[in-house]
Amino acid sequence: MKRTLVPGLLSLLIAAEVLAQGCPPPSNIPVGSCAPKSGIISNFTGDTGAMRVRKSIYRLSAAEVTELKLAFKKLRELPSSDPRTWLAQANVHCWYCAGDGTNVPDVHPNWAFLPWHRVYLYNLEKTLGKLVNNPNFALPYWDWNTGDSALCGTSHLKVPAPYMGGDATTNSLFDCYRNVSTSSTMDPARVGPARIATLLNNNNTFDLFFGTASTSSAVSPGPHGYVHLFVGNSTNINVAKQDMGVLETAARDPLFWAHHANIDRLWELWIAKYGTPTYPQAFKDQNWVFWNQNTVRTRMKASDATDRATRLKYRYDPPCPLILVNPNILAQVITLTPGPLTVRTAVVPSPESAEMEPPRETREFNINGDTGKNVVLHLEDVEVPADESAILRVYVNQPDATAESAAADDSVPGTGRLVEELFIVPAKTPGSGGHEGHGHKLHFKIALPPDIAAEVERAKGDVAVTIVPVSVSVLGGPESAPAAVNVRMKKPYISVD
Repeated sequence: MKRTLVPGLLSLLIAAEVLAQGCPPPSNIPVGSCAPKSGIISNFTGDTGAMRVRKSIYRLSAAEVTELKLAFKKLRELPSSDPRTWLAQANVHCWYCAGDGTNVPDVHPNWAFLPWHRVYLYNLEKTLGKLVNNPNFALPYWDWNTGDSALCGTSHLKVPAPYMGGDATTNSLFDCYRNVSTSSTMDPARVGPARIATLLNNNNTFDLFFGTASTSSAVSPGPHGYVHLFVGNSTNINVAKQDMGVLETAARDPLFWAHHANIDRLWELWIAKYGTPTYPQAFKDQNWVFWNQNTVRTRMKASDATDRATRLKYRYDPPCPLILVNPNILAQVITLTPGPLTVRTAVVPSPESAEMEPPRETREFNINGDTGKNVVLHLEDVEVPADESAILRVYVNQPDATAESAAADDSVPGTGRLVEELFIVPAKTPGSGGHEGHGHKLHFKIALPPDIAAEVERAKGDVAVTIVPVSVSVLGGPESAPAAVNVRMKKPYISVD
């Protein structure tokens, strides 16, 4: 792969909004070390139960919501001596995001992101099922990429109702550190159907979607980070913890699990679009240790995650119900309207176009003798202090982009000159001393939209890259330029992959 340095303008105005919380920690979630307890490690041998079905949170019955709340209630009530306790479960995420001073490799900025979170959710799901004595128990997913409709439900861009209301003692799904209300609404351009359809269309190879050993998954800095900051965003830096707004504490919010179940579901949407990839052996060999539902320390591999149906025994229901079509009516349609008919026995009238669009047509690009099906912008060694966030809008050939113009730009990232929007979630608690050095070095590969890729090809890689920091309100949209912080990165370059 040849590197074509970007000789055009690089406008780099870096900043971030510092996050915090607004209420004391619940008594059953003390602040403490996230180091895991010791114990003998056994290897995971595969799930032997029946297939579990994960549903959209908007399609759970009243009884299923009640069971979900009961499961989390029982988890919260486990004694501190139990290695499966609520805090211990949450601290697994802390440990694997390099929180608490650990030197364990962070699973967020590389290809560990998707498989690690998949097996993490699996272990909590099985634990919750055991606590309510239901082996078929399955976590719901918060499908923020489903459009509202009478058939599919409404309020997908708001925190789902079961997680709102009450307090930690009356509603086990509640978390007092969220900076959202029942009216807080996410921006559909950041997480809605068009955003996810575009993300899947542009990231059409394994390396682009899943990441590599040193580059981020396409999902991680975009929709994943946006939802974290939307739920936990605050300007108060003087409070100790803030759950979803910080990786170190994010899994202490029950909403984390519904959010990540949907992130996990995007893996399945990608496969539905492009087919099961040939997973590299180094990818499959990644392994991590968890406490399972039987309080046994268990080693699981990414190969368990890639074999979801057989090894983990769960699947996803679609976000909208199927509507069966009368075959006789179909025959009449064929008679009255000659031509091919792609619908056979059922259709899913879901506005979630990502699940229905075919892969986009691809062509070969050539820049300075390097050829491939994608033109990729590389941002390497992006460093943000570990206890700060950063929201960066990345433009190609729009050198006049500013925070003010970005605030008025409602484009879906990846559809035009706004080629990506990066939501970098702090690893450590804001104000906790993360400024003694920069956080992890992040590497992003941004697949350019076809029209912008063609423009870059014509210019032989001579492009302007403008990176604009913005702050995002709890209502979801870009607002203004945040206060400046120290963020560094190498000079971007273009490749053809």
